[in-house]
This record gives sequence, C-alpha cells and structure tokens, in this order.
Amino acid sequence: MKVKKVWFAFVIAILAVLVVWWIRFHPFGVKVLTNPSKTHRMLAEVRGLDEVVVLIRASDWPHTFFEPKMLSAVTEGRGSPGNYYWTQDESAILYLKMENEQGSVHYIAAYDFREHRILNLATTGSESECDVEIEKLTKERGGVGSLIVGLPDGKNY
Repeated sequence: MKVKKVWFAFVIAILAVLVVWWIRFHPFGVKVLTNPSKTHRMLAEVRGLDEVVVLIRASDWPHTFFEPKMLSAVTEGRGSPGNYYWTQDESAILYLKMENEQGSVHYIAAYDFREHRILNLATTGSESECDVEIEKLTKERGGVGSLIVGLPDGKNY
C-alpha cells in the first residue's frame, strides 16, 4: 500500500511540473506569432490595468525550456515603441525604431534562434555596442526582413 501512495505522489508531482511548464509557454491571454515559414515563435502578452505593458518573448524550445526569453517590455504611451521584424532568413527577431526623418535606425533588442541568444542593452553593456552587435547580426542574416504584424497594442486586446 505504501508503494502505491509513493507512486501516486510521484505521478501528481510530474503532472504539476508539466502543468507549470505548459503555462509558461502557453499562458492565457498571449498571442503567439510565428515567422512566415512557421519554424520560430514569439509571444506577445498585454499586462496591467492602469499602466498597460506589452511583453514580447522569444520561444525557442528546448533552449528556453523553463521560460521564454524576454525581448522587450513596452509601456503604452512612453515614447515611440518601434517595430518588430524577422531577418531575411527568418532566423532572428529584431526590435528597432526609426529615430528621425532621415530614417536612422536604432536597434533595441534581438533574439537569435540559431545561436539561442538575446542581444540587448543588458547583454551588450552599452547602447552603441547593442546597435553594432544587432546590426552585425542583421547583415549576417540577409538584412531586415518582414514586419511582424498582429502584435497587440494594449488598447483593443
């Protein structure tokens, strides 16, 4: 009888871990967007009531096994949020914005699905280094590709 109780507790523990894992990658209220060839996923989630925040994460299973990688958190109404793009070969997500009328590009963050790494201010150390690293990645992957459409804006979600 004791073996059955231990076995039952073990099965319940495994199920609990699987449920937690599933919710991390499939949370409620999250919009899942894929690249055109359907090989990579990004998750967009709207949070907050008074101050709306849109969270963008890269889901790169099994490399992001415990939790999708945070690409950005944009607070509604605070500056120009920028746009998300795939690279030409669809192997990276780019987050960038135009800074002025001349069209100078400012790279904010990127996730590289080939090398399974995130590039942003925290990982590169400075804004100029972040720009250089993401621009290098973009050129290696054929340039800026298609605009990622269908992201929630926090207003009508």
